[in-house]
Amino acid sequence: MHLVTGGTGRLGVLVAERIAARTAGTVVLVSRSEPGPDAAAAMVRAAADGGRIVHLRADVSRRAEVDAVVRETRRRFGALNGVVHAAGVLRDGFVLRTTRADADAVLGPKVLGALWLDEATRDEPLAYFCAFSSLAAVLGGVGQSSYAYANAFLGAFLTARDAARHGGLRAGRSLAVDWPLWRDGGMTADAAAVAALREGLGMVPLQSTAALDAWERALAAGAPRVLVAQGDQDAVARALPGGDPGAAPAAPAGAAVPAATAAPAGTSAVVPEPAAGSGAGRPPRVRTSARAPRSTSSACWRRNCGCPPTRWTSTSPSSGTASTRCW
Repeated sequence: MHLVTGGTGRLGVLVAERIAARTAGTVVLVSRSEPGPDAAAAMVRAAADGGRIVHLRADVSRRAEVDAVVRETRRRFGALNGVVHAAGVLRDGFVLRTTRADADAVLGPKVLGALWLDEATRDEPLAYFCAFSSLAAVLGGVGQSSYAYANAFLGAFLTARDAARHGGLRAGRSLAVDWPLWRDGGMTADAAAVAALREGLGMVPLQSTAALDAWERALAAGAPRVLVAQGDQDAVARALPGGDPGAAPAAPAGAAVPAATAAPAGTSAVVPEPAAGSGAGRPPRVRTSARAPRSTSSACWRRNCGCPPTRWTSTSPSSGTASTRCW
């Protein structure tokens, strides 16, 4: 039995339907509102294929509601096998004009939702605990300070959870996926934004099937944080922090439509953009690397930057200064 938050969003529905099809089991969609037409149609298709998708209402930013929905899920359907935290809210705006309410609306579902879900499932025999993050966690975004912070938190939190798993304190693999735009995702963009994505980063919106295939391979690979991208291989590799075009796995010339490739955040494993008229896609690849992702925040040399103390480190004496900085 699997639990998916963000249940009325397009990504949540797509993931729930994929899990139901793969397992022929039960998937519980969780959201604050009642399921819409997409979710209702997915429930019908899952039932026809031998699976089951049901819906429960809860606000994942509220601990009591998360505890209640996990208890209800366990009571009705048995032990949990996996969690996908796909809840998210966009409320863009320049930071100088961002109110506390604006920030809370964005941070609550992602940050508090992940914390409460982890606490509520800490004794469950999970096979995996996955959170859907964003490319904004790696590259930031104009007017998206809260959103970028919330998604960056997910990457750090799932990495910490993975360490707790190795220490015997949690069950199941931990994975945060930094997604770019999906072609059929809930957070859409206009033609200008899609063009900018292609021209600035070499990326194109992900095909849903390719993205879900890459997600499955990422779960199997075991890295706690990955970035999935589809587009021009060298351009994407150059755009990412720590990118190295020479390290990106190349697709064979004339290859069929490639699926998205997952890579640990900070690496540059991507595949070429689908060619017009090409055939069925080859399986996506998951690249592993020991290279740690670079921080994407600007260096701050002042103690009053507002960053938590854990971000402050001393510079190397070899750099010629003994100052501390926020990395």
